[in-house]
Amino acid sequence: MQDLRESCEQAGLKNTSTYIASGNLLFTSSVSKSALASILQEILAGYGLDNDVILRTPANLKTVVSAAPFPDAAKARPGHLLIVFLNKKPTELAVSKLAARDGPERLLALNRELCVDFKEGVGRSKLTPAVIERHLGQPGTARNWNTVNKLIELSG
Repeated sequence: MQDLRESCEQAGLKNTSTYIASGNLLFTSSVSKSALASILQEILAGYGLDNDVILRTPANLKTVVSAAPFPDAAKARPGHLLIVFLNKKPTELAVSKLAARDGPERLLALNRELCVDFKEGVGRSKLTPAVIERHLGQPGTARNWNTVNKLIELSG
């Protein structure tokens, strides 16, 4: 993660830090979102990675938390309440088809986020990242409720 932070600093990003080794990169920059995505894709390519870059501002994260999707889950099982961050807002049809699947999970779409309450745990669920991606027609990256709140805290 130190190499990643140094690569980002060299590319002009400021105040870079990481949070847990799952792709959470915090930084400040004055360049456009599209330019940031390009910079980060290039940095990742330098490490042999072809990951999608999904960007959120602290204000974006606060909006998700303020929406309070599934407050009962946020309180009782925050590690099983996942926010899937997407680059584009999913269509209502795609979300409704995904929600109609057989399973105990509850879903709620918020702009470019899909909130998923994995009532019986993430590991046993048949609602895998691949299933979500296939139904929504785009990749995403998920963070649990605890991580989203920690990222807000760290972004100050």
